[in-house]
Amino acid sequence: MPTAFTQKYSEDSSGGMLRFSFYCDICRKEYVSPLARMPDEQGLFQKWKTQKAYNMAFEEAQREAKEHFSCCPICNRWVCDECFRVLPNMDICKECSEKLGEGEKDYGNL
Repeated sequence: MPTAFTQKYSEDSSGGMLRFSFYCDICRKEYVSPLARMPDEQGLFQKWKTQKAYNMAFEEAQREAKEHFSCCPICNRWVCDECFRVLPNMDICKECSEKLGEGEKDYGNL
């Protein structure tokens, strides 16, 4: 099983289609990838082709999902926009922001 960039992910497959969901490491907000078609071939190389298609679909889903998350440079968690803070000196997740005493401060239009 491949390793996801978020702490939690899931997959859903039915009818020869596959999609992945990636979750914010703080609030668990979900990003669902577009559907990917899986091969329905039979024969000697079926398992190999299916695994290769799965891995390619997973990597593409991760590439797309990363555009919807940000990585905190302090704790290295991947979080959604609602859990990410843009601060004057550093952009970090809301939990690290609170630990550093930056919490919900209003910095205006940064």
